[in-house]
Amino acid sequence: MTALVAILKAWGAGLRHFLATPAGRALAVLGVAALVLILTYRAGFKAGVEREVTAQALREEAARKTSAKVEKVGKAITAAVDQQSAARKVEIRTITKTLIEKVPVYVTVEADRRVDVPVGFVRLHDQAATGLPGLPDAPGLMVDAPSGVPLSAVAGTVVGNYGVAYEWREEALGCRAWVAQQEALWRAMVPTPSQ
Repeated sequence: MTALVAILKAWGAGLRHFLATPAGRALAVLGVAALVLILTYRAGFKAGVEREVTAQALREEAARKTSAKVEKVGKAITAAVDQQSAARKVEIRTITKTLIEKVPVYVTVEADRRVDVPVGFVRLHDQAATGLPGLPDAPGLMVDAPSGVPLSAVAGTVVGNYGVAYEWREEALGCRAWVAQQEALWRAMVPTPSQ
């Protein structure tokens, strides 16, 4: 232990002697300045990290609030579009049902007796209903041969098909409106990274 004390005393005396010289003082000043810079850098770095962690937490909280608000408004948009589309589809079904009920008024029994829908028309219509390409095969009957399908059945089928088509159209329009409203909502409420 005494040897260690002696070494430290000798080292301390040498250090005091060195610090008494101009080079020693300059080195001491540089050492103190470096120590101050290192401590300042570490304190600044730590403060910067803490500020960024706090800022990130605030951004995340703002994002959660925005997300909740967008979700709520988005659900309201969905409900409104669904309700409007459903109401319009009920209206279309009512019109279609009424028109089908009126087929016997506009296509009378007499018209059914006078007009025998040709086989070619029935085949072409049935092929179109499949949605597949190509024309129907021509079996042994001539295309002008009577099919036995009354004209009123054709009218009822056409009216029903138009009703379904208008329902699908309404669904497509509802989807289009929903997308446009959702897009507007997101553009208005969700900031992009550049904002």
